[in-house]
Order: sequence, then C-alpha cells, then structure tokens
Amino acid sequence: MNIGAFGQLEISVTPRLKYTAGVRLEQNWLDRDADRLVPLFRAGVNYGILDYTFIRASFGQGYRFPSIAEKHAATTLGSVKIFPSPYVKPEKGWNAEIGIKQGIGAKGFKGLVDLSLFYSQHIDMIEYLFGIYPDPGANTYSYGFKASNLEAARVYGGELEYSLLKKTGQFNNTLTGGYTFMYPVEFNPTSGKNTGTMLKYRRKHSASLNLQS
Repeated sequence: MNIGAFGQLEISVTPRLKYTAGVRLEQNWLDRDADRLVPLFRAGVNYGILDYTFIRASFGQGYRFPSIAEKHAATTLGSVKIFPSPYVKPEKGWNAEIGIKQGIGAKGFKGLVDLSLFYSQHIDMIEYLFGIYPDPGANTYSYGFKASNLEAARVYGGELEYSLLKKTGQFNNTLTGGYTFMYPVEFNPTSGKNTGTMLKYRRKHSASLNLQS
C-alpha cells in the first residue's frame, strides 16, 4: 500500500516571473514492512527574458520504495535466474535542472528550441546486478540477477529539443526531435569523487527525429 498527499503553490510575481513550490508526504507498506513517513520538496522558477525567450531552474527530491518484484520475485529466464532481495533498501536522491526555451517565428514557419542541463544524485540506488548468489532451491550457488543497492550514483548531462511547424497549403508539417547526452556514474560519498564505474542499462547518447505531415 502507498499513501501520499501533495500540495503546490504557484506565484506570479510579474507577468514574466513565476515561482512554484511543492511538498509531498508519502508512506509505503509491503506485507508487515512499514516504511517511514517521507517528506519530499520541489521548487522552480521561470522567467521570460523576452516575449519568446524563457529561462528556468528547478530542484526536486526523489524517493522510491522497492517494488514487490525487486524484493520477492524468484524466477528463471532460460538458464539465468532472478533472485529475491528481501532486504533491499529504498533509494533516494535529488535532481536539478536549468534551461532556456526560445520561440522561433519567421515567414511560413514557427517553432521552439529548448536547451537544458541536468544533474541528479542518488543514494542506495537500486539496480539488478549479475553475479553468483546462494540458490536455496538447489542448495548451491547459481548465476543470475538480484536487485541490489549501489552506494551512490550521479547522472548528469544536457538535452536539446526542437519543434518546427510549417504550413504548406492545407497541410501542417511538423519536425520534432532532440539529442541527449548523459553521463551516469557511481561516486564515493566520502571523497565526493566519481569512481569511474558506469551505471548499467543506460546510453550516453540518444537522438530522435520525427516528421509528421
């Protein structure tokens, strides 16, 4: 069971300047395992420099209680096993972003371009790790995957998105897409330095291009 309550406040100081702030309280139960009551905060600001130019900044906290599958799933995928992890801990962290959005208008077409930089930090991040684990059913050790807590992790990078609309006769042609660079890595909380060990299941580079008519 998961219960939560959320509240958000939005303030427009001027027609160009807007602040937002919010708080969420949540608590989780899995069987008789009751998690603590968790408060989470977020805040953001958006400012219109010009009529079609906006800058923004945001900060938010995150928290995730392990899923039923991560704690208790025990199955086999071919010759590879999935082991339960009943003592895996919740993951928590925070993220921050700054960005700028620019509207584009010219004869025959219009659109926007959005550029942002992001950073997130995680403690006890949950990932499925491949290794050799005790297999109670076979009374031995077997290869497989098990949900485990990483000590700490960081994910930071940048993203560019765009959307262009051009009308040709009775047809609206829309071009959308973007590019994301991501650097996901573990770090040592004591020294504050990256370990050089990359997080699994993530791509450093991703891009998309879509055309609709």
